[in-house]
Amino acid sequence: LKDFRDHLGEDRDKYFESAKKLGYFVNISFYLKRESFFILVVNNSVLLPVEKERIKEKLKKASELDNIQDAFCQVEVDQTEGAGLGFITMFMMLKNMGLTSKALRFFSNQSETKIKIEIPLTTVEEEDIIAKEVKEKIDHIPQFPPHINELVKALNQPDADFKDIANIVKKDPAFIAELLKTVNSAMVARKVNNIKDAVKMLGFQSVRNLVLGHASQKILMENFPVKSVKKIMEHSVKVAGNAVKISKTIKRCDNCDDLFTAAILHDIGKIILQASCPKLIKTLEDNCRDKGLNQFIAEKLSHGYNHAVVGASLADKWKFPESLVLAIKNHHSPFQLKNTDYFDLVSVIYIANILYYYFLDEVKYEDINTQVLRHLGINNFKEFEAFAKKIEN
Repeated sequence: LKDFRDHLGEDRDKYFESAKKLGYFVNISFYLKRESFFILVVNNSVLLPVEKERIKEKLKKASELDNIQDAFCQVEVDQTEGAGLGFITMFMMLKNMGLTSKALRFFSNQSETKIKIEIPLTTVEEEDIIAKEVKEKIDHIPQFPPHINELVKALNQPDADFKDIANIVKKDPAFIAELLKTVNSAMVARKVNNIKDAVKMLGFQSVRNLVLGHASQKILMENFPVKSVKKIMEHSVKVAGNAVKISKTIKRCDNCDDLFTAAILHDIGKIILQASCPKLIKTLEDNCRDKGLNQFIAEKLSHGYNHAVVGASLADKWKFPESLVLAIKNHHSPFQLKNTDYFDLVSVIYIANILYYYFLDEVKYEDINTQVLRHLGINNFKEFEAFAKKIEN
């Protein structure tokens, strides 16, 4: 048992083959009964008395914790077998849903071991909670400068005049450079060197999104460690590139003006979290990487440290359009969208983001929400592999 984790990592296939030959199995069932959803896990390996004691000990420890970050930061995880942090994480997931230890039951006799989890269908939907120190960081982030707000407001008017827009843009030389660079990098037939023509060529909504992206990055650079902001934005630029390629490949959201900007800004919550509680975030990242846990799930369990919710809160403070706020909030969970009009937008960003990690071999096909894939017309691994190669190339 002392070497269990190392051996399992090195000789995984050998152990699985041995277990199969010896007749061991794990059977997982899901069913509805009355007003509850049940998960039943059965195996034919009998629990030893010492194992029962260890499980009781883990349950007791988990019941004393308020949130998952306490588990990551306080618990001395037993390295001799697998029922350490993973077991506590499972219990904290239930606790986070408002359930008690009664939702988790163990049965063991001379031939098999069972664990049953009962989740009432009436379980209250989780709130968007933001930790106090993170909220304070958001409160101290400045609003956009007046001329940026004036420009966004003007661009949102259907009867806006190109001349009026150009006069407001003149107040921000840095944005003028960004605007002209964007237009001239789009392989236009002639070089554009004035604001009015640039706005005409891009259109009001594209200019508005360019303004939001430009102003957001400028404020974040001025208020948070530049190195941290750059690292997250470099990731986001690659995700935005994936998103544009995906939309063109599958003909979904290829007319979404908000797609590129939403993808560029999808991880702004991570910038705030890393500045607010760097030690906690580093501990979360390290533990998730070492133990094969999904970091976003760990964040959701961390009661107030969900980067998607934090990012959406900042976007809301800056009065972003609903499409961008919801894309930032739901880029890991498209099916939790309140407004399904943006489902294509958020689904494309979800896949674009997960492909970034897939190309780095940090996630597997099994980690991807297959419902989202099916919605985008990808029905199995073979189709996904061909699609991923096309985007990567």
